[in-house]
Amino acid sequence: MNRRISFQESQIVHVSQLPEIWGHFLSEWPWSWFTTHTFRDEVHPEAADKTWGIWVHQLNRQIFGCRYYKRSADGVTWARGSEYQRRGALHFHALIGRVPDWVRRLDWLDQWDELAGFARIEPYDASKGARFYLGKYVLKGGEVDLGGPLTFSPLYSFGEVVATPQPKRGVPE
Repeated sequence: MNRRISFQESQIVHVSQLPEIWGHFLSEWPWSWFTTHTFRDEVHPEAADKTWGIWVHQLNRQIFGCRYYKRSADGVTWARGSEYQRRGALHFHALIGRVPDWVRRLDWLDQWDELAGFARIEPYDASKGARFYLGKYVLKGGEVDLGGPLTFSPLYSFGEVVATPQPKRGVPE
């Protein structure tokens, strides 16, 4: 079900609506996994991001080959929410797409364990609401980052600017 969500300049969206808006935005892509990544020790956010990048790079190499980065359409897609746990450790929840069924989730749990800490990887089930769960990070002061070869459809417009690869006519670039 695709519902057009449009935000005009004069329209005010209540902050409580953000998880739903993010959830609908994230439903634009097919997801394969819902993951949880916890760091064993306290880690600086930039170091955490680099560790995530290494993990995703290794996953991409297994799926798309060692030169996947030279082909712009290759790579897994991901949306990652980050927050700090009570103990001060950074924690990620992520949706990861474009992962074939032949990739063993257990291997990637072990890979995260070697790199940083603890992980949980489950097959994505849209009925469980994970895409809306990621939206809660916006309310909690965390972040939601997107990565991989994502393409945007024109379902989400903000005033006159539309999130599509080509600008609409009459809209300055």
